[in-house]
Amino acid sequence: METKLSFDSRQKTLLLSGKTHFLHSSNIELKLNHILNTKLANIEVFGSLSKHIGIGDISTVRKGFDSRLRLSAGVDFASSTADTALVLKAKKQYRIAEKRRISRGKDFLDSATDIRLKARYDYNFQADSWSGDAVAELSHASFKVNDNMDLRVSLGMKGSINRGRVSQMQPVLRIEENCWSFTTDCKGIWHVDYLL
Repeated sequence: METKLSFDSRQKTLLLSGKTHFLHSSNIELKLNHILNTKLANIEVFGSLSKHIGIGDISTVRKGFDSRLRLSAGVDFASSTADTALVLKAKKQYRIAEKRRISRGKDFLDSATDIRLKARYDYNFQADSWSGDAVAELSHASFKVNDNMDLRVSLGMKGSINRGRVSQMQPVLRIEENCWSFTTDCKGIWHVDYLL
């Protein structure tokens, strides 16, 4: 289970969350995310059940990198509302540069630069409406910047999907270092996560 602390500029509340997932050999996945709001002293549970497929050559999949087109369909639910959503997702990434080295007969990845394209489109059954978002980002990761530090910097554009069109595009910056990450946009809204 992945446990983390989160804080953002909107809610201004420290959140403690635990995320776990169960993946069947048929690529059906159940995800559960428990969030404790330390200000309101309440717990919400978010869940998703989805089926994943990869389109492309399986031999191109390497540890930590999958260049195939990844598609998924499923349902999302939350304990705090009766809303249930049908969720469609797509993800594609391209490795445009990498630096490797051989040490003591082993192959190590020192750095990598990727382009990632992601989209999500939801149908809310109760509201009878579609909505979603799309992200395109350029990401550079440097591994073993020093003995104990890996660093990834991602810069991208995120937009809303309404009626099949992407609009309201805005830049997003994310910096990740081992256990923590910092995300912000051009409006000054920011979010910090720390993995425990």
